[in-house]
Amino acid sequence: MTTFTLVALLTRANLILASATVIIAFSLLVYLLTHNLRNTVARSFCALLAFVTTVYVGDVFLTAVNDPDAARFWLTVQWLGIVFVPAAYLHFSDTLLRTTRDVSQRRRVGIVASYLAGLLFAAAARHPGWLFRQLEVAPG
Repeated sequence: MTTFTLVALLTRANLILASATVIIAFSLLVYLLTHNLRNTVARSFCALLAFVTTVYVGDVFLTAVNDPDAARFWLTVQWLGIVFVPAAYLHFSDTLLRTTRDVSQRRRVGIVASYLAGLLFAAAARHPGWLFRQLEVAPG
């Protein structure tokens, strides 16, 4: 007999919402790439969608692994998405503001700096001991 606890219910709800986010974000990403590739706003939004999709794909697959090495891989994938979301969000907001003729050189420098910071954190994710030291996979 299966017992339903609040933790199990919330875990299942999290998995359902993360899966729905992956499906919707990926579908919108593919649609924008196939129909609006020449639009700069659509391209910058595609970058944001790609990184958000990466975060939630890592979250969904992380629930299905029992091996610490596989968990470390999916945590790294999720981390790579997380470190680039702020840069992509700044890029998207700058592109939107440029459509209203609000051009700012400081904003452009901030976008480049945020992408470089993302690359720095991505390099940190490539080294196994820097982000995740002792990784234990909970049964379940």
